[in-house]
Amino acid sequence: MSNLKKSFLFFIAILLTSCVDIYDPKLTNNSQRLVVEGRITTELDFHWVFLTYDVGYNSQENNFTILVKNAKVWVTDNTGNRYDFIDDQNQKSNLRTAVGFDYRSKDKFRAVVGRTYQLFIQTENGKQYRSKPETIKAVPKLEKVYWEFKELPTSFFTPRGEFMVYTDLQDSPTPNEYYKWEAVHWYQAYFCRYWDIRSDPPQFFKDPCCGDCYELSICYDCSQIASDELVNGRELRKKFIARVPYDNTNPYYLAIKQYSISEEVYRFWNIVQQQAQNTGGLFDVTPKSIRGNMESISDANEEVLGVFSASDVHEKILYVNRNITGFKPFDPQPEVYKTTRTCYPCLESYNRSPNPPKGWRP
Repeated sequence: MSNLKKSFLFFIAILLTSCVDIYDPKLTNNSQRLVVEGRITTELDFHWVFLTYDVGYNSQENNFTILVKNAKVWVTDNTGNRYDFIDDQNQKSNLRTAVGFDYRSKDKFRAVVGRTYQLFIQTENGKQYRSKPETIKAVPKLEKVYWEFKELPTSFFTPRGEFMVYTDLQDSPTPNEYYKWEAVHWYQAYFCRYWDIRSDPPQFFKDPCCGDCYELSICYDCSQIASDELVNGRELRKKFIARVPYDNTNPYYLAIKQYSISEEVYRFWNIVQQQAQNTGGLFDVTPKSIRGNMESISDANEEVLGVFSASDVHEKILYVNRNITGFKPFDPQPEVYKTTRTCYPCLESYNRSPNPPKGWRP
């Protein structure tokens, strides 16, 4: 190779290694858009609507600092009933954020299969929004739920394994049916308050519960969906529902909930899952706004994000036996909280109760 060619290749190599600028797509948004996530079901309960405003893709802001305070929120059905939702911090305990995000129905109510429901929102500045009407379809009974243990490659920081929870579903002959699954975990809480003294070094304390107390642990972003497009009228087998950690050998309580959803709600959550699974590769889908079934009444050109669903629900209680693996989980981390001698009451809330959940086994 000539000296001239070597010099040219060396010059190109220098350019490639020294002139690399970080690509910034600058996917930002100058106007705040309302983001809605709401759901009512045929379960007798306090139903919820989450409200916030979005932030730009590259923004340093946090969605949960731009909340929607003092909004009027209500749901109507096609028979003339109205259900009001309020943002009352006094009813909450350990929920996701403070006032301005989590609107709950003023009273418990049960939606009805076959009826059509619609969500309405009026913000503090007078803007009005609504969902498209959602009609509740019946969901099949949740018959078979089971689990399998999956051993994992371990290190000092990772668990030895996890329990994979599945279900089999017998789909009806009716086409265009869509499903959603969620799993919620209840556990017995022995300590009802954690607090600290900001000294040097800081001191951490926990107060035992004055009586029986049960807490709900729910992963808001952990859900599964399915369509009967490929299995219409047949059995959908081994549909993955949830992962159960192997952090001790006690039985693990799960309430598995199976929901009916509309095609539009299914399409929304399908896009959400696709974007959440992107790995950042060259050919991944660019992050984008996900529009659902919400719209602005005040301004037809205003973009509204999120979804409202009305669902039938069937629940099944599952206890995962975690004492069958033949080896123990890793030892827990050292306790930093000191137990006090003063008990703290178990205050009833959306995620805490002095009463055991349905199907609880002591």
